[in-house]
Amino acid sequence: MEPKFPANKKTQTEEAIRAWLTARLSEVLGIAPETIDDRRHLTSYGIDSLIAFNLTGDLAEKLGRDLPSTLLWDYPTLDALAAGLAAQTDDNGEVAESLRADVGAQLERGDGPSPTKQRKS
Repeated sequence: MEPKFPANKKTQTEEAIRAWLTARLSEVLGIAPETIDDRRHLTSYGIDSLIAFNLTGDLAEKLGRDLPSTLLWDYPTLDALAAGLAAQTDDNGEVAESLRADVGAQLERGDGPSPTKQRKS
């Protein structure tokens, strides 16, 4: 099944970043992606400075730019992080496509999130 993403490029980028972060957090923390709440403070999942540093480095590599080491403290939820990064990313579609490819590969393996999953209320 092919993931569905919104048509607006900024929204595509934000959703792709959110889906990639959910997949990566799920992998790093060893928890099911559907248990990750986009509005829950990231530190509540036990993310420490080492995990934050590594996650920020992985994300910087995927976005192709430097990111501050304080990123996860500056944007403490997945919602805030995805929106903040999308707003700062001049994406002609390549960033979102690269992130979607990673998430798509995880979906094929059966261990990634649904990029259009229902957000917890």
